[in-house]
Amino acid sequence: MDAYLAALQARLIQETASISQTGLAEVRLTIRRDGVVEFAEVVPLDGPPTLRAQLLPIVTGLGPLPPPPIEADKLIVSVMVSLQYPAGDLLDSFELTP
Repeated sequence: MDAYLAALQARLIQETASISQTGLAEVRLTIRRDGVVEFAEVVPLDGPPTLRAQLLPIVTGLGPLPPPPIEADKLIVSVMVSLQYPAGDLLDSFELTP
């Protein structure tokens, strides 16, 4: 299951590479046994308010994914997606870039 989730996260990062905004979001997916994404939800954790609007069409348009590696009708997963995060202008507590 870990390999499946890692591959899913890598695919999401690849698909969202064109987004120029910086942010962090949780993507929740319901994936059917045949790999079709039945439900998608984007929960922005950090970033501009428009981040969700940019991510949702990409996430819902993923197309069929590889079938989940479990014997169930559906798999519900939550994956973190970071978009150019942390930003280059991030400062630590000493006001230095990490």
